[in-house]
Amino acid sequence: MAPDTNTVYVVTGGNRGIGLGLVKSLLARPSTTVFASVRNDNARSKLEAAIASAPKGNDSVINIVQLEISSSLPPDQICKAFNIDHIDVLINNAAIACHPYSAVETPAEDLRLA
Repeated sequence: MAPDTNTVYVVTGGNRGIGLGLVKSLLARPSTTVFASVRNDNARSKLEAAIASAPKGNDSVINIVQLEISSSLPPDQICKAFNIDHIDVLINNAAIACHPYSAVETPAEDLRLA
């Protein structure tokens, strides 16, 4: 584990697209701990391959956590899922598809959850 002085980032959906870009950028910073969530083993393998040659800042570490986020979680449950005592920055990048409604038919309650 990295020093207690590291800034702790959690990036959900960290294995591709914007999430992967964020993981790589954060990992390149010094004194940074990145927790990247992935949905399954295949996504974990892709993330590991993508960051293998990425620049890494001094004292920076990455932890890849397999976590299915199919609904929003309160911050205390996120800390528990990642086995950490605090999060400095949460980047909730993972997409959640709740209901297959067209934009016009989406209930107001579902819009409040977004």
